Amino acid sequence: PVVCSAASGPVPATAKRARADDGMQKLPKRPRSDKPRKFVCPECRIGWVTKKELKVHMQDHEPTKELQKPHACKQCEWRFTQHGHLTRHINGVHKANQGE
Repeated sequence: PVVCSAASGPVPATAKRARADDGMQKLPKRPRSDKPRKFVCPECRIGWVTKKELKVHMQDHEPTKELQKPHACKQCEWRFTQHGHLTRHINGVHKANQGE
């Protein structure tokens, strides 16, 4: 159960996710599917449905930002865990700013 620093007990599972800066811990994510989670993280024991999901998650355990977020934008200091997120950033931020 998640415990709120302002409340005197566990937060119900139906509560909305809270931002990290409002005094509440994050609620665990709801399962994506009912499929068996046969790919288990050796660090934190969280299970994943696909090997790719586990690989992406394993970046969270890397010791440096460069390894956690290997995809760097060449136009600014932003870094991303996945190449698709970098592409979306470039198309949404830098291409929009070219017209200015």
